[in-house]
Amino acid sequence: MRVKKSFLKIFIILFYLFFLFTWFKNNFNLVRNFELPLYIPFIGLVVLIMMVILLNLKKFNLKKFLEIRNTKVFAIISLIILLAILFRIPFFVYDFSLINSDDAVMILMGKHISEGKTPPVSFYGQHRLGSLLAHFYALMFKLFGYSILVAKLSSLFFYLGFILIQFLLIQRITDKELAVFGCIFLSLPIGDLIKISLDSAAGFSLMLFLGSLIIYITYLIYFKNKLNLLPALGFLMGLSFWSHQINIFFIITSLIFFF
Repeated sequence: MRVKKSFLKIFIILFYLFFLFTWFKNNFNLVRNFELPLYIPFIGLVVLIMMVILLNLKKFNLKKFLEIRNTKVFAIISLIILLAILFRIPFFVYDFSLINSDDAVMILMGKHISEGKTPPVSFYGQHRLGSLLAHFYALMFKLFGYSILVAKLSSLFFYLGFILIQFLLIQRITDKELAVFGCIFLSLPIGDLIKISLDSAAGFSLMLFLGSLIIYITYLIYFKNKLNLLPALGFLMGLSFWSHQINIFFIITSLIFFF
């Protein structure tokens, strides 16, 4: 069974690289004329991932999962996230000056991807700031239609994920009370926190989400011996650095533990 899973993971990596190549190839003149149907690597990748999920399904304890959902911790973090959303509702109702030209470019990139145009690798006109956030916008536009509100809610989605990870990490390192206090502060409608949570250009909310997830997984590997999370950590590091190169500081912090 272990050998079977290893082979599946190898083929998942190969199909993933194949998918990336076919998805982004039109950005490069040397390979633009290669006729490669995108659905082949995509279907292969989905099938392989589903096989891995099915093989690990027996280890999933539904009863334990439901018990976690009913704990006091789940209620606390749910209230904090709800608080963060409520504090930001006025900014969605009265959205004057919440978008600038840089925001518009990233949102436009998402619109172009959702319309089937060539997916950009990086921010239009630059060779930095990856297009990961624009790809998420494209997915949201496909599901809910094109609007500035959908884009801002997409950014907020990652900021709420950042708050959740911070809560989980802080309560493990210190205690629940400090985690509650820190995350309530992150939910407040403070100027810079509002800008970060609704930013659509550099993707600061996505950057913080991925960066804090890297640190949290590093903690689980280093202190809890969760070595099976190493591949996920490496993948997140690459994804995070592509999203925004400033995330190198999260990556360096993580690598220090392993050195």
